Amino acid sequence: QELLQREVDITAELGRTQHRHMPRFYGTADDGTYVLLALQLCGGGELPQWLLAREEPYSERLAARLAYECLQAVRCCHDLGIVHRDIKPQNLLFGSPSDDARLKLVDFGLATRHTAGDDPLSELCGTVDYMAPRAIDCTGLPAHSSHTPSPPAGRHRPPRGEGHRARPSRNFPHHRFLRRANRSPPPPT
Repeated sequence: QELLQREVDITAELGRTQHRHMPRFYGTADDGTYVLLALQLCGGGELPQWLLAREEPYSERLAARLAYECLQAVRCCHDLGIVHRDIKPQNLLFGSPSDDARLKLVDFGLATRHTAGDDPLSELCGTVDYMAPRAIDCTGLPAHSSHTPSPPAGRHRPPRGEGHRARPSRNFPHHRFLRRANRSPPPPT
């Protein structure tokens, strides 16, 4: 219940900022089973699908724009003392399918508050497929833990047990994305 309330509070706070890379927040509804968050419609879908739907190849200019927009969203969070802790392609949505659509950062279910002077965050959380391998060792504990032995070379296991809130990811279509990204532009007519 506390985690759910924190997600609602953080989502509402960020939605009220009117920041161009945060979806607007319109309220919540509770049907007894689920708590629903009403957010701005992001009709462009998730980053992987948005990229695959584009007519033009994925360019360095587009990559730079998307990285900049993602960093602007993260800065908005950090300016308010919020750490997202689960940034991944599926949590980057677009307001529309158009090429100039703005990126929006969503899903604050693992977000927490942290400000300068607080103890460092050490809880292992996020989506395992998008975590740095060095952050996870063979015991599933954070790699910076003083009680953690070094894992065998090249062997990493997803975290298990209580206290870890790692999420399985939906399969990202890497092969389709890379094929699209490496596609040569059509010859001039």
